[in-house]
Amino acid sequence: MPSNLAWYLLRSAGFLLAGLLFFGSAAAQDSERRELVPAEPVLRIDPEALSRIRLPELSVQVPQDLRPSVRETMEITDLRGRVLQESISPGSENINLNVQNAEAFIARPRGLVTLDLTARRTALPGGLIQPDRSESAREGDTIWFRPTASASPIPAIWDPVQERYRTHLLLGLQTSDPDNSMQPKQPVVLRLAFRGMDAEPVGPVKLEKAGVEHDHRILLNFRPTTDRPVVELRTDLGRYDLNLDVVPRLVLRPDADSMDGLGLGTLDVVVVRHGRGGDESPVSAPTEVFVETSGARKMTDRVIIPAGQANARFQIRSSGLGTAEVRASVGGLEGSTSIQQNFPYLPVTSAVLGGAIGGFCRRFQRKAPRSSDLMRILEGVLVAIVGYAVSVVGIMQLGVPPALAATEAGAFITGVIAGFVGVAVIEALTRRMGSEPEPR
Repeated sequence: MPSNLAWYLLRSAGFLLAGLLFFGSAAAQDSERRELVPAEPVLRIDPEALSRIRLPELSVQVPQDLRPSVRETMEITDLRGRVLQESISPGSENINLNVQNAEAFIARPRGLVTLDLTARRTALPGGLIQPDRSESAREGDTIWFRPTASASPIPAIWDPVQERYRTHLLLGLQTSDPDNSMQPKQPVVLRLAFRGMDAEPVGPVKLEKAGVEHDHRILLNFRPTTDRPVVELRTDLGRYDLNLDVVPRLVLRPDADSMDGLGLGTLDVVVVRHGRGGDESPVSAPTEVFVETSGARKMTDRVIIPAGQANARFQIRSSGLGTAEVRASVGGLEGSTSIQQNFPYLPVTSAVLGGAIGGFCRRFQRKAPRSSDLMRILEGVLVAIVGYAVSVVGIMQLGVPPALAATEAGAFITGVIAGFVGVAVIEALTRRMGSEPEPR
């Protein structure tokens, strides 16, 4: 019996020792596992992802005049030019911004925008966006400041004095503020360049205030080198190519700037049709040019530009003294020029000198009647002036063509011939009248 009790106690002590060893080992392993578990929570929250799903801080309404194709290409940047791609939620009529403490943003098209310049003040796509801080504004209201462009006159007109096209370019800012009380926080700088035209460079234009009264006017004097000249407008609010329209023109090119007046001078004038790029523009069919003159007379009955050509020639004759105006028109195009009509001092002087010499030479002719040399000179001068006039006009030719008679040398030859012959005729008539018996 005692042996059985001892055996029972010994077996119980063994089981107890084994239990202690087993639970001690398990506790140690559990402690090691707890030391390997990280201190951070299992669920991590990305701040950027959280910013995407939070409600927008600002909702910007897109102007209604922007085409849907332009709206889709709009991008928002801060004033430093950094694109806020992660903060844009594009909509059909609104741009939702998730940026806090919004002061100002820039909305601009990503690509190049091409527009035609018109006489109407046109707002360009893109602009400076500012929160509306006025007392009557609601939370989230914004104000747009958009660059505007127009030209006057349009199409550009031709200046015959400078031989260049001329127009005024007007640049400004348009605001969506109905009260016009807010102004942009920073100026909008426009940089200009020209393509397809020869024009003087223009410096940067700084727009600090919105409104028509603050528009900048730039005078453009240019000569096109292509059919469609372009004004390149570059700014932080967008890149724009503005097409400038010009019309074909008629140019009158006289052979000289002046001619002899009093009907004694003639002049050829060439009318030339030019295209938009400045080159001559031939017509496809014979085209009649309507010519009007003021202070001169047109000598050519009909002025017609032949098919395949771009010019025609006509002639005018002076009428009096002073300025003569010549105007031409064809197919809606008009051109004009001025010609000065001067007193023909040199030809008349040459004719007078020739008449005096011709009259004086009459005294050396055989069987010439006795007469005063001074009288022959005076008679020769008077006859030479008349002879010069009728020769130039073409009424009568004294052996000298009208074109040659209008020159100084031709006038001198005409004067000599008219003076010599005229004095001879006068003396013959005088002698005949002197030989007739007096009536009783």
